[in-house]
Amino acid sequence: MEILTQSIKDYLIERFDKSIDEIGYSDILEVESLTIDGKDENNEKQSVSFSDLKLFKNLKYLEIRNTLLTTNLFNTLEDLPYLENLLLRKCTIRKSVSTINNLKNIIQLRINDCKNFNFELINELNLANLTFENMQIQGFNLLKDNHINVLDISRAKFKNMNGIKKLSIDKLVIKNKDYTKYKKVLDNLKYELIVMADIGYYIKVKLD
Repeated sequence: MEILTQSIKDYLIERFDKSIDEIGYSDILEVESLTIDGKDENNEKQSVSFSDLKLFKNLKYLEIRNTLLTTNLFNTLEDLPYLENLLLRKCTIRKSVSTINNLKNIIQLRINDCKNFNFELINELNLANLTFENMQIQGFNLLKDNHINVLDISRAKFKNMNGIKKLSIDKLVIKNKDYTKYKKVLDNLKYELIVMADIGYYIKVKLD
């Protein structure tokens, strides 16, 4: 068994206190959470092979950082039956990627500071939690066919709020600054609105 992704090798060695050559399939099947990082602690590029993920059949949580995301990656993720939580951080999505909608098992998705992301990639996913951080959002019309329990945009930026009232969601989390700016747009929503206060706590806003 050969693992090429450096961040995975480092994790396995630390977790199991073995050399990488001593780690076997029984160890791999114990792993439910992984982080793949395309850069090391010195911000230098390090090896990544998404084919390594095929070994982790029981993976439930995956974070990918500083990496080019390809169609091959998302095809691989489709074959992980228990993967339900996906975080993409500081990644670039290759423009040839046409959809992420085939990841039907995902219930929590976080997109943080990723290039080339657009709502069309996920406009058929039904999610318990969808979070955007450090992202520029240009309206919400392409999300109107999704059902999302909690949409957290409290750490995102907006070009506009077009389509916000058409969303099929249960709760919207937004920061106080944006709530104040778009208060007229956010009046009379059909779902619960939660405002993130400046000091970091959640404040529930009761709707009429």
